[in-house]
Amino acid sequence: AVKIVVTADEETEEPGDGGSEGSGIINGVQNTTIKASSVLGDGYIRVNWEKSPGYKVDYYEVYRSTTSGVYDDEPYFTTKDGTATYYKNTKELKKGVRYYYKVRGAREIDGTVYYSKWSGQAYRLF
Repeated sequence: AVKIVVTADEETEEPGDGGSEGSGIINGVQNTTIKASSVLGDGYIRVNWEKSPGYKVDYYEVYRSTTSGVYDDEPYFTTKDGTATYYKNTKELKKGVRYYYKVRGAREIDGTVYYSKWSGQAYRLF
């Protein structure tokens, strides 16, 4: 097995045996889990997440909704890189409304974007 050391994320990735080169990394990214939580602050909702170790992502997509389990097709926010661990939602918030968030990681490999598993919903009443 070939080891690819990723210094920026300090994680080691090991491609699986067989298949195309990188297939183990793709499977690893797709099996990566995200745990999300939220905190209410003064004028904002902060969504925190933690990625399982092993495979890096290039960025995170944060989705927001006011209905549990119903989200737009496009992310509400996309991070600049894969090192982010939170999003501070300061806009378009209304008092008395419950907001639901979910997060996933994304990684581009050979021109195709692959996604981690979805986080569970994090929600907060503003």
